[in-house]
Amino acid sequence: MRFFSIGRIVGHHGLHGDVKIKPITDNPDIFFDLTYLLLAEKGEVRRSFKLNNIYFQNKFIIASLEQVSHIDEIGDLKGLDVVVPENYLPEENPDEVYWYKIKGAAVFDENGRKIGILYDYIESGASDVFRVACGESKYYLISNNPEHIIKIDDVNKSVYINSNGLVSEDI
Repeated sequence: MRFFSIGRIVGHHGLHGDVKIKPITDNPDIFFDLTYLLLAEKGEVRRSFKLNNIYFQNKFIIASLEQVSHIDEIGDLKGLDVVVPENYLPEENPDEVYWYKIKGAAVFDENGRKIGILYDYIESGASDVFRVACGESKYYLISNNPEHIIKIDDVNKSVYINSNGLVSEDI
């Protein structure tokens, strides 16, 4: 079973052992579908807690855990990722694709020539930026917008781009 990070515990809230979670998902409402809080370290689930209560406070989510009643009991939880199994992820909209489905995808230019592989992405406000690995230690950046990205094919793990949008990372 694959697990995906939707948040990270950044500290405590109050003295009764509530945890403060920074959401790292475009859909933080997913937290309200949870019965248990699964916590992982380096991608591996380490702990599970039954949720008593969960609510938003500013940009954070505050969670009350059934097995925790004091601030001293949550010290080792800070920095752990909150994860969910793949089947908890919401359906993608027609113009969206989950990163895990295209990471490592072959990147082709508008003429069908292979440029490299999709290596990473950077969240940068209005549109994300894809990082494309093109050989050993050579990377290019391209904005994920309709002018630069022609097609994303998650089934065949390929991305087609307008090469005019490519910018060397060395600049």
